[in-house]
Formats: sequence, structure tokens, C-alpha cells
Amino acid sequence: MEPGPNVDIAVNTPYRWAEVPMDSFDVVISGQCLEHSEFFWETLREMTRVLKEGGLMCLIVPNGFAEHRYPVDCYRFFTDGMVAMARYVQLEVLHAHTNKGPSTEDRIWFSDDCADSMLIAQKPYSGPAQIVDLSSYNATPPNHDELKAPLVDAPHPPQKTPKSAWAKALFALAVRLQVFARKR
Repeated sequence: MEPGPNVDIAVNTPYRWAEVPMDSFDVVISGQCLEHSEFFWETLREMTRVLKEGGLMCLIVPNGFAEHRYPVDCYRFFTDGMVAMARYVQLEVLHAHTNKGPSTEDRIWFSDDCADSMLIAQKPYSGPAQIVDLSSYNATPPNHDELKAPLVDAPHPPQKTPKSAWAKALFALAVRLQVFARKR
């Protein structure tokens, strides 16, 4: 994290945000960041810590894409991984998907090589992140059909998406999901 255009706060370390008070924000949005964090679960803890009770977190991470180190490139994510992140810090999952869109007719939403995964979750408590008790945790597969609604699966085969079209689709998807989250 570093200063630049549209950066309101540049913290000194991605793992401990001393500059940001607990329970500070109604919404936390992270786009195309966690794959560049070696210990993303620690960054997730801090994002949860600064989110107010009842606040929404929106995470957008790559499912595809070629390696793009800034300064490192460590991870790719699927829907189950998005749900696992929310479960780790005990957030309520409102929406999660990988490579989905509003309809199969508008193919610009889908890609076989530049897809993203998205999570929208709500913090049901105040204070620091509450880490799940892993000594008694058993994985339960989430229902993808429920989590992706109202979006639909990619048509087969998906298309290769030009970068400019991908950027437009990502922006439009983020706007639509913000509306969706407000309705819930």
C-alpha cells in the first residue's frame, strides 16, 4: 500500500493498520489487492477490524490472469475461497461468485482467462476480527446457486476478454452488486 491518486490512507504495513481506528468504516472495498499480499488473511483481519458492526465488505480478487507481480503475486481465488475468507473472520456472506454475469446474452461479463471472484459480506459484531475456532471447524460446502443470485453462470465456452472490455465489465458489476447489497 502506497500513496497515490485516489488513495485516502496509506498504511505503513499491510498487516497492522495502526493509522486506522477500530470500527471506522461502513464499507470496506478491496479490489485486485489480496493476491499481492503474502499473508492476505492478516490483511483481511485488519479490514474486518476497521469495519463497523453491520458494515459491508466487498472483495474482488483474480480467478484467472497471468502473473503480475506488484511486488509479488501469490494467489488466485474461487467462490469457495471467498466464502472461506468470510468464515475465517466470521462475517456473514451475502454474495459470492466467480465469473458470473447478469445474463448469458451479454458475453462481455464472462472470460475464460481474465475472470474475477467477488465476495460481499457483513460484519455482525463490533471490535477486532473474531477468528473462527479452527480446533472444531469442519468445512461445509456453500450453496453456490444461492450465493451467486441474481447472477448466472458463464456460457460455455466463455470468451477471451480484451482488457478494456474486462475493466468496463468489472466496474459495471461492482455497481450492480452495490445495489444488490443495499436491497438485502
